Amino acid sequence: MHQSNRMLDDCAELRRLNRDTFRAEAGGTVQIDGKGWRQFLDTVLADEFQICRAIPGTPQQRQGKEAMLAWIEAHPSAGEPREIIAQHEVAWCDENLGVVTSPIAFMRKEYQNVKIFKKSPRGQWQCIYWQVTQLAAQACPQ
Repeated sequence: MHQSNRMLDDCAELRRLNRDTFRAEAGGTVQIDGKGWRQFLDTVLADEFQICRAIPGTPQQRQGKEAMLAWIEAHPSAGEPREIIAQHEVAWCDENLGVVTSPIAFMRKEYQNVKIFKKSPRGQWQCIYWQVTQLAAQACPQ
């Protein structure tokens, strides 16, 4: 496959993983590609994964992989959909590193998300970092 076609495919895969990680973050009975949310995230989040959530000073603001999985299990929000504002979702990648930015609407607020992915030795994309920032009401028009 030509390198630019492979990168287009990789960027499309990163956008899909971005959307699927939001779905999995809801917890509960969510299924992604025939896997439960925990099994999916256990594969997609790298061992060194870190998330920095938008609410400063809370215990869940900064979490590693296991802490995030435990948080989702204890606080499922499956009833609260995360709506990606698709026209502002952007993915960049090369053969080993990818970044996806996407604003979402969640619980009547908007948040900007930045996720950084690396390609594992087996060729699978894994998220290594996820930053969430709450946006001002007029910051991201739909």
